[in-house]
Amino acid sequence: TFLVSQLKGGGTSAELAANLTQQFGVPLVPWAAVAAEITPATCPLSKDKSEGTEHSHNTAAGTQARGRAYCFLPLPVLTGLPVHVNAFFELSSNRRDIWYGADMSGLGAARAQWNAALLRHVATDAYISLLEAAKTHL
Repeated sequence: TFLVSQLKGGGTSAELAANLTQQFGVPLVPWAAVAAEITPATCPLSKDKSEGTEHSHNTAAGTQARGRAYCFLPLPVLTGLPVHVNAFFELSSNRRDIWYGADMSGLGAARAQWNAALLRHVATDAYISLLEAAKTHL
């Protein structure tokens, strides 16, 4: 089972989307979603309903949950977070990499700027909403 939060950004991300849409010639949408697996095997604490006590659960093979990046389909990119992040990322032509880095120029720099804005202004807020929802639902 997954707990999911999604968000369409406004403000800075919407302005950047409008500006870069003209540069790229394709519409950009400031949208992101985050998903956290909340099954007993991955949830750090769950209540045993029969006893009313809390138990700690380890993830599969004792490793931490590893989130992946998605641009509607899974990408071979780990997020470094315990959640999956799905967004309208700008990808390399082979769909294996997300454009990032400050050492680029031209359209590459614009693509990296877009991805950073998606993470900073949209995915972050979706993650905060997910954590708030987890506080009420778990």
